[in-house]
Amino acid sequence: GSFDHLYPNEHSFVSVAFTLFEIALALRDLKNASIPIPSEQEKSWDRALRRGASFLLREDETHGFISNHRGGAACALYLMYLSTEEESYKDRAFHFIQTIREKQSSEGWYSEYGGADPGYQTLDTYYQANFYILSNDDETLKRLRSSIQFLIYFVHPDGSVGGEYGSRNCPLYFPSGFELLAPLIPEAETITRLGARGIESGATPDLNSMDIRNFVPMLSSYTQAFMVARKNAKRPPIEHVEPPFDRDFHLFWPEAQCFIHSKGGLYTVLGLSKGGVIKVFDVAQKCLVASMCGYFGRGSNKTHFSNQMLQRADLDEAEWEQGDPQERPPEEETTLRFSSSFFEVNMNRIMTPSRFFLFRLFNLTLGKFKFLNYWVRKNIIVGIFINRRVKIPLTLDRTIQLGNNKIEILDTIKKHNRGLAVKELAPIATFTTIYMGSSKYFRTQELNTFKYGGPLDLKDLNGAKQQVCLEFSIEKP
Repeated sequence: GSFDHLYPNEHSFVSVAFTLFEIALALRDLKNASIPIPSEQEKSWDRALRRGASFLLREDETHGFISNHRGGAACALYLMYLSTEEESYKDRAFHFIQTIREKQSSEGWYSEYGGADPGYQTLDTYYQANFYILSNDDETLKRLRSSIQFLIYFVHPDGSVGGEYGSRNCPLYFPSGFELLAPLIPEAETITRLGARGIESGATPDLNSMDIRNFVPMLSSYTQAFMVARKNAKRPPIEHVEPPFDRDFHLFWPEAQCFIHSKGGLYTVLGLSKGGVIKVFDVAQKCLVASMCGYFGRGSNKTHFSNQMLQRADLDEAEWEQGDPQERPPEEETTLRFSSSFFEVNMNRIMTPSRFFLFRLFNLTLGKFKFLNYWVRKNIIVGIFINRRVKIPLTLDRTIQLGNNKIEILDTIKKHNRGLAVKELAPIATFTTIYMGSSKYFRTQELNTFKYGGPLDLKDLNGAKQQVCLEFSIEKP
């Protein structure tokens, strides 16, 4: 009952969840529209859907906790329950929903590989909103409301969403969940308006940017969004709220380790959980002013490293509000200090002909044994290329001063082992350090040129001082 996703004999959980949901939903829409389906064709689809559903009844995803995959499985199984009235499908659907709820942060975000990722949260919303529409489950709507009240802060003035400060670097926007929820949650209607702006301007990767693996669910979300928006257009005007960047405030989420500062027409997103990734937007011009995704370096022993890794930043507690996140009036000048670590970056993640040959050989032989296949996915593909964290004796101490129309940043990079010889180190505007299937899509904002002085002079870092400093400022154009 399973499908392949990335390679042969994969027994992929997510490919069953997503495919089963899309096909079952399409069939449901056809039947609701009284469009006749030939009986033989309907029987054929029914057999395929039941086989896929039986796979989801007995299998689970163990290589990582990915909320959107589980949401897709829950929707698929609930649709099967509605068409067959078999309670086992309904029970399993709520099982997956319950696991999502157990991992959902008190701040509202859904867990994606252990962190908050606004881009993927739009896909979470796609499935959670459909599950609510299908099941009319009040708890699902309550949790969606909390999720969207968090997410609205990460829909930027240009209409883009998320990016490198998220746990999975995802910049994608799936619109239909917000269209479904717009009549019920004012923040959802606001997000639909901002998201449409991002699609129109190219600030958000759209269907023209997708490869096939994301094109299909993205196309489904666009299609449903159009269908629902047409219905919503016949309603009285839907209530919405002003977007956060239209007011002055600052706000810190301790669990997500994200900080928002909105003042003087600049909207700044700071991802401490990713080593201090910074995105600064001009509210009036609706554009990205500056992007600083961290440092990337190379050592003498051919290792590469960066501070842009999912981690817990070391905060100066006196300067960060604790407790429930809430908007606070910004001071005339806000100063923040924190430290982050550097980690090795695996540069062997690109397939070579020999690696590809050996991997295919495994897929077509030993990989046919499901337990071996799952072990390789969990411990090698995900374990090495996504979850692996090897610290190196290098840290970043950052001081940020946020004022009117200007942000000043002082970075001090310290070496804690004289045996480490740093050959090259530079701040980079846009890059990622881990493999992720829904990252690195082109956005028009990347055409902006952000310069931070190029590679650092490493004389002091490798010399007596064992540290190097970089100072730069971001000003409103």
